[in-house]
Amino acid sequence: MNVDRPDGTPAAPTRPRRGRPRKSEVGLNRERILEATAGLINDGGTDKLTMRAISLVLGVDAMSLYRHFANKDELLDGVALRFLDALPWPTPTGDLTTDIRELSLGFRQAAAAEPQVAVLLLTRQLGSMTGLALTDSALGVLRAAGFTPDDAVHGFRSVFAFLVGTVLRESSVGPTFADKDFADQNYRIENRGGLVDRRDELLSAGLHNVAESASSLAALDHDREFEFGLDVLIGGLERYLATTRGEDS
Repeated sequence: MNVDRPDGTPAAPTRPRRGRPRKSEVGLNRERILEATAGLINDGGTDKLTMRAISLVLGVDAMSLYRHFANKDELLDGVALRFLDALPWPTPTGDLTTDIRELSLGFRQAAAAEPQVAVLLLTRQLGSMTGLALTDSALGVLRAAGFTPDDAVHGFRSVFAFLVGTVLRESSVGPTFADKDFADQNYRIENRGGLVDRRDELLSAGLHNVAESASSLAALDHDREFEFGLDVLIGGLERYLATTRGEDS
Protein backbone atom coordinates (compact mmCIF):
# COMPACT_ATOMS: atom_id res chain seq x y z
CA MET A 1 0.00 0.00 0.00
CA ASN A 2 1.28 3.50 -0.88
CA VAL A 3 1.18 6.20 1.84
CA ASP A 4 1.21 9.92 0.93
CA ARG A 5 4.03 12.09 2.17
CA PRO A 6 3.35 14.65 4.96
CA ASP A 7 3.12 17.45 2.37
CA GLY A 8 0.30 15.62 0.61
CA THR A 9 2.23 14.59 -2.48
CA PRO A 10 1.77 10.97 -3.52
CA ALA A 11 4.44 8.55 -2.40
CA ALA A 12 6.30 6.54 -4.98
CA PRO A 13 4.63 3.18 -5.62
CA THR A 14 6.14 0.25 -3.76
CA ARG A 15 7.89 -2.37 -5.84
CA PRO A 16 8.84 -5.98 -5.20
CA ARG A 17 12.19 -6.25 -3.45
CA ARG A 18 15.02 -7.04 -5.83
CA GLY A 19 18.75 -7.25 -5.73
CA ARG A 20 20.67 -8.70 -2.83
CA PRO A 21 18.78 -10.95 -0.41
CA ARG A 22 18.39 -9.92 3.20
CA LYS A 23 21.25 -10.77 5.52
CA SER A 24 19.18 -13.53 7.12
CA GLU A 25 18.68 -15.12 3.70
CA VAL A 26 22.37 -15.28 2.83
CA GLY A 27 23.33 -18.94 2.63
CA LEU A 28 19.72 -20.07 2.32
CA ASN A 29 19.59 -23.07 0.02
CA ARG A 30 17.51 -26.14 -0.71
CA GLU A 31 19.35 -28.35 1.78
CA ARG A 32 18.84 -25.91 4.68
CA ILE A 33 15.15 -25.65 3.84
CA LEU A 34 14.77 -29.42 3.54
CA GLU A 35 16.54 -29.99 6.85
CA ALA A 36 14.36 -27.45 8.66
CA THR A 37 11.20 -28.87 7.10
CA ALA A 38 12.15 -32.43 8.04
CA GLY A 39 12.70 -31.31 11.63
CA LEU A 40 9.26 -29.71 11.80
CA ILE A 41 7.63 -32.78 10.26
CA ASN A 42 9.30 -35.12 12.75
CA ASP A 43 8.16 -32.88 15.60
CA GLY A 44 4.55 -32.50 14.54
CA GLY A 45 3.72 -34.22 11.26
CA THR A 46 2.52 -32.47 8.12
CA ASP A 47 -1.08 -31.55 8.96
CA LYS A 48 -0.25 -28.09 10.31
CA LEU A 49 2.99 -27.55 8.42
CA THR A 50 3.08 -24.19 6.61
CA MET A 51 5.65 -22.28 4.61
CA ARG A 52 5.45 -19.55 7.26
CA ALA A 53 6.33 -22.00 10.04
CA ILE A 54 9.34 -23.17 8.04
CA SER A 55 10.46 -19.60 7.38
CA LEU A 56 10.25 -18.76 11.10
CA VAL A 57 12.57 -21.64 11.95
CA LEU A 58 15.03 -20.43 9.33
CA GLY A 59 14.63 -16.76 10.27
CA VAL A 60 13.73 -15.69 6.74
CA ASP A 61 10.75 -14.27 4.90
CA ALA A 62 8.30 -16.95 3.77
CA MET A 63 8.44 -15.72 0.18
CA SER A 64 12.17 -16.48 0.03
CA LEU A 65 11.35 -20.20 0.18
CA TYR A 66 9.65 -19.93 -3.19
CA ARG A 67 12.98 -19.09 -4.80
CA HIS A 68 13.94 -22.72 -4.14
CA PHE A 69 10.60 -24.59 -4.23
CA ALA A 70 7.59 -23.78 -6.38
CA ASN A 71 5.13 -24.74 -3.65
CA LYS A 72 4.66 -26.77 -0.48
CA ASP A 73 3.92 -29.94 -2.43
CA GLU A 74 7.27 -29.76 -4.21
CA LEU A 75 8.96 -29.14 -0.87
CA LEU A 76 7.36 -32.24 0.67
CA ASP A 77 8.52 -34.30 -2.30
CA GLY A 78 12.00 -32.94 -1.68
CA VAL A 79 11.91 -34.01 1.97
CA ALA A 80 10.84 -37.53 0.96
CA LEU A 81 13.58 -37.74 -1.67
CA ARG A 82 16.15 -36.50 0.86
CA PHE A 83 15.13 -39.38 3.14
CA LEU A 84 15.47 -41.91 0.31
CA ASP A 85 18.81 -40.53 -0.80
CA ALA A 86 20.24 -41.05 2.70
CA LEU A 87 19.20 -44.71 2.91
CA PRO A 88 22.02 -47.29 2.95
CA TRP A 89 21.63 -49.29 -0.25
CA PRO A 90 23.07 -52.81 0.13
CA THR A 91 25.10 -54.36 -2.65
CA PRO A 92 23.38 -57.65 -3.57
CA THR A 93 25.40 -60.70 -2.55
CA GLY A 94 23.05 -63.34 -3.93
CA ASP A 95 22.19 -64.54 -0.42
CA LEU A 96 18.50 -63.72 0.00
CA THR A 97 18.46 -63.81 3.81
CA THR A 98 21.48 -61.54 4.19
CA ASP A 99 20.38 -59.04 1.56
CA ILE A 100 16.71 -58.70 2.53
CA ARG A 101 17.68 -58.40 6.18
CA GLU A 102 20.25 -55.68 5.46
CA LEU A 103 17.82 -53.75 3.25
CA SER A 104 15.02 -53.99 5.82
CA LEU A 105 17.22 -53.10 8.80
CA GLY A 106 18.60 -50.07 6.96
CA PHE A 107 15.13 -48.80 6.14
CA ARG A 108 13.87 -49.39 9.68
CA GLN A 109 16.84 -47.62 11.27
CA ALA A 110 16.38 -44.61 8.99
CA ALA A 111 12.67 -44.54 9.82
CA ALA A 112 13.43 -44.66 13.55
CA ALA A 113 15.62 -41.56 13.18
CA GLU A 114 12.97 -39.64 11.22
CA PRO A 115 9.66 -41.40 11.92
CA GLN A 116 7.25 -38.79 10.59
CA VAL A 117 9.33 -38.20 7.46
CA ALA A 118 9.21 -41.95 6.85
CA VAL A 119 5.41 -41.80 7.13
CA LEU A 120 5.44 -38.87 4.69
CA LEU A 121 7.44 -40.98 2.23
CA LEU A 122 4.66 -43.55 2.18
CA THR A 123 2.16 -40.91 1.00
CA ARG A 124 4.19 -39.55 -1.93
CA GLN A 125 4.26 -40.81 -5.51
CA LEU A 126 7.92 -40.33 -6.40
CA GLY A 127 8.77 -41.04 -10.02
CA SER A 128 12.22 -39.43 -10.11
CA MET A 129 15.42 -41.44 -10.37
CA THR A 130 16.01 -41.02 -6.64
CA GLY A 131 12.44 -42.02 -5.94
CA LEU A 132 12.92 -45.25 -7.89
CA ALA A 133 16.18 -46.08 -6.12
CA LEU A 134 14.49 -48.10 -3.36
CA THR A 135 12.61 -50.13 -5.95
CA ASP A 136 15.75 -50.76 -7.97
CA SER A 137 17.74 -51.81 -4.90
CA ALA A 138 15.08 -54.26 -3.73
CA LEU A 139 14.59 -55.69 -7.22
CA GLY A 140 18.35 -56.10 -7.52
CA VAL A 141 18.46 -58.11 -4.30
CA LEU A 142 15.70 -60.43 -5.48
CA ARG A 143 17.10 -60.80 -8.99
CA ALA A 144 20.55 -61.65 -7.59
CA ALA A 145 18.92 -64.37 -5.47
CA GLY A 146 17.38 -65.96 -8.57
CA PHE A 147 13.90 -64.45 -8.91
CA THR A 148 12.56 -63.78 -12.40
CA PRO A 149 11.84 -60.12 -13.23
CA ASP A 150 8.10 -60.73 -12.75
CA ASP A 151 8.48 -62.62 -9.47
CA ALA A 152 10.97 -60.02 -8.24
CA VAL A 153 8.23 -57.38 -8.53
CA HIS A 154 5.86 -59.49 -6.42
CA GLY A 155 8.63 -60.11 -3.91
CA PHE A 156 9.47 -56.41 -3.73
CA ARG A 157 5.85 -55.50 -3.07
CA SER A 158 5.70 -58.05 -0.26
CA VAL A 159 8.87 -56.67 1.34
CA PHE A 160 7.69 -53.08 0.95
CA ALA A 161 4.27 -53.91 2.43
CA PHE A 162 6.02 -55.37 5.48
CA LEU A 163 8.22 -52.28 5.86
CA VAL A 164 5.23 -49.95 5.45
CA GLY A 165 3.36 -51.79 8.18
CA THR A 166 6.41 -51.68 10.43
CA VAL A 167 6.86 -47.92 9.97
CA LEU A 168 3.19 -47.19 10.62
CA ARG A 169 3.08 -49.34 13.75
CA GLU A 170 6.32 -48.03 15.21
CA SER A 171 5.37 -44.41 14.52
CA SER A 172 2.08 -44.99 16.38
CA VAL A 173 0.04 -44.50 13.21
CA GLY A 174 -0.93 -48.12 12.72
CA PRO A 175 -3.41 -49.83 15.07
CA THR A 176 -2.24 -52.05 17.92
CA PHE A 177 -3.97 -53.57 20.93
CA ALA A 178 -1.13 -52.74 23.29
CA ASP A 179 -1.40 -50.17 26.06
CA LYS A 180 2.20 -49.14 25.43
CA ASP A 181 5.46 -50.23 23.85
CA PHE A 182 7.03 -52.41 26.51
CA ALA A 183 9.69 -55.06 25.93
CA ASP A 184 9.74 -56.37 29.52
CA GLN A 185 7.98 -59.72 29.52
CA ASN A 186 6.78 -59.10 33.10
CA TYR A 187 4.43 -56.54 31.63
CA ARG A 188 2.39 -59.42 30.25
CA ILE A 189 1.64 -60.48 33.84
CA GLU A 190 1.45 -57.08 35.50
CA ASN A 191 -0.72 -55.35 32.89
CA ARG A 192 -4.00 -54.18 34.41
CA GLY A 193 -6.35 -51.98 32.45
CA GLY A 194 -6.37 -53.45 28.95
CA LEU A 195 -7.48 -56.67 27.32
CA VAL A 196 -6.23 -58.81 30.21
CA ASP A 197 -8.85 -57.41 32.59
CA ARG A 198 -11.59 -57.94 30.01
CA ARG A 199 -11.15 -61.71 29.74
CA ASP A 200 -14.64 -62.56 31.04
CA GLU A 201 -16.20 -60.00 28.73
CA LEU A 202 -14.27 -61.40 25.77
CA LEU A 203 -15.30 -64.97 26.55
CA SER A 204 -18.93 -63.92 26.91
CA ALA A 205 -18.75 -62.31 23.49
CA GLY A 206 -17.41 -65.54 22.00
CA LEU A 207 -13.95 -64.05 21.34
CA HIS A 208 -12.13 -67.07 22.74
CA ASN A 209 -8.96 -66.66 20.69
CA VAL A 210 -8.59 -63.01 21.71
CA ALA A 211 -9.15 -63.97 25.35
CA GLU A 212 -6.44 -66.65 25.19
CA SER A 213 -3.97 -64.24 23.60
CA ALA A 214 -4.97 -61.17 25.64
CA SER A 215 -1.69 -60.87 27.57
CA SER A 216 0.33 -61.05 24.35
CA LEU A 217 -1.93 -58.58 22.56
CA ALA A 218 -1.64 -56.18 25.50
CA ALA A 219 2.16 -55.96 25.24
CA LEU A 220 4.12 -54.75 22.24
CA ASP A 221 7.85 -55.26 21.68
CA HIS A 222 8.72 -53.56 18.38
CA ASP A 223 12.06 -55.34 18.01
CA ARG A 224 10.53 -58.77 18.52
CA GLU A 225 7.64 -58.01 16.15
CA PHE A 226 10.06 -56.83 13.47
CA GLU A 227 12.34 -59.87 13.76
CA PHE A 228 9.41 -62.30 13.76
CA GLY A 229 7.81 -60.71 10.70
CA LEU A 230 11.11 -60.48 8.84
CA ASP A 231 11.91 -64.15 9.49
CA VAL A 232 8.47 -65.20 8.25
CA LEU A 233 8.81 -63.01 5.16
CA ILE A 234 12.28 -64.24 4.24
CA GLY A 235 11.29 -67.85 4.90
CA GLY A 236 8.33 -67.51 2.57
CA LEU A 237 10.44 -65.95 -0.18
CA GLU A 238 13.04 -68.70 0.14
CA ARG A 239 10.42 -71.44 -0.06
CA TYR A 240 8.82 -69.83 -3.10
CA LEU A 241 12.20 -69.54 -4.83
CA ALA A 242 13.01 -73.18 -4.06
CA THR A 243 9.64 -74.25 -5.50
CA THR A 244 10.15 -72.35 -8.75
CA ARG A 245 13.58 -73.94 -9.10
CA GLY A 246 12.13 -77.39 -8.51
CA GLU A 247 14.11 -77.86 -5.31
CA ASP A 248 12.87 -79.75 -2.27
CA SER A 249 11.37 -77.38 0.30
